[in-house]
Amino acid sequence: MSALVRVLGPVRVPAPDGGLAEPPGALPKRLVVALALAGAEGRSAAGLVEDVWDGDAPRNARAALQMLVSRTRAVAADG
Repeated sequence: MSALVRVLGPVRVPAPDGGLAEPPGALPKRLVVALALAGAEGRSAAGLVEDVWDGDAPRNARAALQMLVSRTRAVAADG
């Protein structure tokens, strides 16, 4: 699967209505950019935690990442 993700200027992802939606907040935007840069190779959960929280991850980083992915997917077309 592929999707157009705009990262120059405001970060945007495809929305369910066919338009573009901006992920709500800095962390979802960092997640989208990290995933877009990883491309087809993907990124490990540990790598995403590092990308999103830049060395300042919460104690329960894996659970926080799962919640962040869920919130971010809610605004995307395939959410």
